[in-house]
Amino acid sequence: MESNRIQDLLNELRISKILPVLFGGAAVLGLIIYLLLGRSD
Repeated sequence: MESNRIQDLLNELRISKILPVLFGGAAVLGLIIYLLLGRSD
């Protein structure tokens, strides 16, 4: 079944894409909060 191979590839791509996005998003959020707090002070 080709669909099974495609599903496995999509699952692997999802995981490999989600992790860096989560880390990147957390880093960007941290930077924004740091800048906002730094400016308010």
